[in-house]
Amino acid sequence: MKKEKNARAEEAILSVNKSRREFIKTATAGAGGMAVYPLVSSSANASASSAKSFLSQKTVTVTFEGLMIFHYRRDVEEYEVGILALPRPHIFAINADGSPITLPTPIVGRPWRLQVIDNSTGRPRRDINPTELHHDPERLLDSNAGQFDFSWIADFESLEFHADLVEHRELSMTPNLLKPIIHLSNGRLYTKYKIEKLTRNQGGGSAFPDFGFMTETVALEVSLNSGEALVLKVENVAQNGDVFHFRYEELPTTIAVENTIPKAQRRPDDSHFHLYYDLLFPNVSARNKQYDIKLKDPQELPINYHPDRPRDKVHPITIGSYPCGAIYLGTRQSDLA
Repeated sequence: MKKEKNARAEEAILSVNKSRREFIKTATAGAGGMAVYPLVSSSANASASSAKSFLSQKTVTVTFEGLMIFHYRRDVEEYEVGILALPRPHIFAINADGSPITLPTPIVGRPWRLQVIDNSTGRPRRDINPTELHHDPERLLDSNAGQFDFSWIADFESLEFHADLVEHRELSMTPNLLKPIIHLSNGRLYTKYKIEKLTRNQGGGSAFPDFGFMTETVALEVSLNSGEALVLKVENVAQNGDVFHFRYEELPTTIAVENTIPKAQRRPDDSHFHLYYDLLFPNVSARNKQYDIKLKDPQELPINYHPDRPRDKVHPITIGSYPCGAIYLGTRQSDLA
């Protein structure tokens, strides 16, 4: 009986992987299907002056780690990332080159915007693209080709997860739990680090077939020209709405956006993946619809694993069994708010 259950579980995963392979193929080919990770560009920015200034550009990498949800707004051609509001020990924090940024309190429901602006006009530069170089659609193989693809992220509205529960092209969400929601309109979005290979189970059974590699850290690479600034601002705030404002001359190398547990309090076997189900998606409340994920044993590391993650299990790992990884909502039409 146990062998039959394992065989059925493996057969189900193979079926899902086949569906995902066709799904990604359709999206990246630009066919009539839903392009989950759309390529967006602005021809207005393709000017001779921008090409001339390329050599003088400065680049900052903005990383996103922790419990948060990414979504592409087709109506305004930008991405948004909602931070899942949680009590301690999870802490929402932003730092620049390791130095903490003071955040506004309380964090209200107004949108935040991360923008590259022209210092003289205040106008934002709009052009955001996800990296897609066609990795293994079944997630099981990791190679140099496509290892930084944004679509390593788990899409809860895809055939891999809960497409069967999507109504009107989106999963129902509990309101007012994403604070803040940060809008991203410029840069290159990609998977900076992947979690080691995972196994997965649906419905609480004993079988955990291989699921594959998945995004651990999302990154946004943003380039600035002289005369520009990178600004994170709270919308509709009359005075001092900037969370940070970095001019070209003072641009940091890295900015980290985190919604995680402090390292000293992390446990290697503590997974927080279930918090998405417990708090955010009421129509995936049935236990037989939810997924559990575990680190594969023996360990299999991706090429671009997190630098804090050791190659052995003697030391504590960074964030446990994928407890604080971002997810994606790929088919919804409405915004995260």
